[in-house]
Amino acid sequence: MKMNTLQKNFFVISFLLASLSGQAYAQEIIGFSASSKQVLAGDEMTFTLRLAPSPGGINNCAVLVEFGNGESQNVRVNSSANEPELRFTFNYKYSNPGNYTASAKGKLLVRGLNTLPGCGGEKTESLVVVDPQVIKMMELVRTQRELKEREEREALRREQELRQREEEVKRREEEALRVRLEAERIRAQNEAKKVAPPPAPKPAPVNNTPNTSGF
Repeated sequence: MKMNTLQKNFFVISFLLASLSGQAYAQEIIGFSASSKQVLAGDEMTFTLRLAPSPGGINNCAVLVEFGNGESQNVRVNSSANEPELRFTFNYKYSNPGNYTASAKGKLLVRGLNTLPGCGGEKTESLVVVDPQVIKMMELVRTQRELKEREEREALRREQELRQREEEVKRREEEALRVRLEAERIRAQNEAKKVAPPPAPKPAPVNNTPNTSGF
């Protein structure tokens, strides 16, 4: 049998009153988080909503998710599973860069016979949406800085190698000079030995003994 408009309105009002009276037993929002605290504008991200189930095991309530940019989304929680935690995920894209605070809070969702009471609690999540052009510029600056640092390191390495080669050449020149001087000293000694006159012979000894023979 179909219900007329008056009956439907009466049903909805009765449902709302019952829902408000049992609000203390509704699911409680225990977590709301984004997949990343920083995201590029236009990139898809994921929000995760976590709720504790109601003691009665009947989990039907509504959550209003506001993204901090004027846009929002209703989440219907319809589950009779007796689980320790209810988890919902949904994707979203921010079009414009900026700092945003997204929130999830219980709020009455009026949909005629499908009306749901608001879940309990409220959670927020702060995130930064970055302009892709800014990221590209930052990457370009970082690349240029790394290139400059690499060139400076390479120049320093070449300078150190040049200094080491110069020191090695100087060491070899000093060693060659020392060897040459030593050779000249030895040659001079040998030449001096060749031109020196032979030693004079010793004179014969003179016999000064007196002759006593009478001759």
